[in-house]
Amino acid sequence: MCKVLVLQDQGTSVEDIKKYISEKMPDLKLEAVDSRPLLEETFSKGGIKAIVMDVDVGWIDYKGIIEQAREHFVYLPVIVYSDCRDVSVITSVIKSGCYDYILKGERGLQELADCLGSIVENKELWKTIPVKGFIFETFLSLFPIGILYEDPGGELRFLDGRLLRDVSVRPEEYIGKPVKELERVAPCKGVLKSKGEAVGAVDYNESRIGFMLREEEKGRGKFYMLLDHSHVSLRRDALKEQEMLLRELNHRIKNNLQFVMSLLNIYKRNVKAPGVAEVLQDIQNRVYPMLVVHEKLYRDGANRNLRMDLLIQGIVSMISRTYSPAVSGVDCKVDVESVVLDADKAISIGMIVNELVTNAYKHAFPDDFRGEKKIRVSMRYDKRGRGFRLEVSNSGVELKDVNSLFDTQQLGMRLVQMFVKDKLEGKLKVISGRGLKFVITFK
Repeated sequence: MCKVLVLQDQGTSVEDIKKYISEKMPDLKLEAVDSRPLLEETFSKGGIKAIVMDVDVGWIDYKGIIEQAREHFVYLPVIVYSDCRDVSVITSVIKSGCYDYILKGERGLQELADCLGSIVENKELWKTIPVKGFIFETFLSLFPIGILYEDPGGELRFLDGRLLRDVSVRPEEYIGKPVKELERVAPCKGVLKSKGEAVGAVDYNESRIGFMLREEEKGRGKFYMLLDHSHVSLRRDALKEQEMLLRELNHRIKNNLQFVMSLLNIYKRNVKAPGVAEVLQDIQNRVYPMLVVHEKLYRDGANRNLRMDLLIQGIVSMISRTYSPAVSGVDCKVDVESVVLDADKAISIGMIVNELVTNAYKHAFPDDFRGEKKIRVSMRYDKRGRGFRLEVSNSGVELKDVNSLFDTQQLGMRLVQMFVKDKLEGKLKVISGRGLKFVITFK
């Protein structure tokens, strides 16, 4: 006679379960357990087919029973029979490795009886579980794969999947047989040898079968997955084509921006009206960060992330070369961690750094300025704030009213505000003292 344990606390009766199951399955013995010592004693006697319990019976919960059962059994199905309808609880129970979750009630008792019956009769376990069964069956029908389970004795206990059905393999004909029998089937042999992708593989007569999940603990058998190489190759080819198109797009954008830069250079050299050359230089400075980003994206292919230390150093070096002849003696240094950000954030940061460093060269050190001329750019990940911190500072003239920066109609500061707020979704702080310091924080 098979034995099933029903866990209960001292205030709960399991007579309704015992009565219903006994009528449906007279050969099944249900034994009530209400304490850890009694549970340990019952485990030591063995012969248990399954455990039925609520989510928490007071003296032990479902996680505790799974851990304790593993100390005594290779696998012991735990069925949670509860009136709790909390989705988070149900999900947690299923993820923990419980066999099934059944809601209490008259229908629940029937489901419990069916579930216990399938366990006793050693039916394919996954087909008796409403939640897991639906997900697993859908998975097998949608994707070009094959799933195999081999018990500790080397016999197949489960095989199914679209990949096997596509080559007319009837799973029921191979239950209880070794995997080698499956390899003797001509169509399936081609699948195993030509399409079976090896992922930490095991050899069977020179064929290779990739692991599905993991090699189970000793004595529990093994799960395997068969993958169709043709589908994998198609996906890989599609990714390569996408990468090539992205590179071509970035290459064209880079070339167009380079053309704009060259055109501005021509105009700048030939313009004679006062102030126009300076305006053209400002436009070039604003185009340059975008040019650098797209050039790096073109070189790196599908990689959409950029190292900020290299990007910022390149932008600041370009600005220094441009303004050094007019503003001499400036000590400009960059201290940026090698953090990596996506292209959109990289462009925004490049534009911000360009505006603030350019403004420092143009306005922080007038002709009559006396003192050290320093510009500092730093960026690092702030672990305390769990975000990034960008600082651009100069040791130039003091600005008494910081708000005047934002009251003016200067395009540069409006751009900085726009990139910080709209693109980076960050915050901007301006500190005035001996010069100016701009602090930008963002996630």
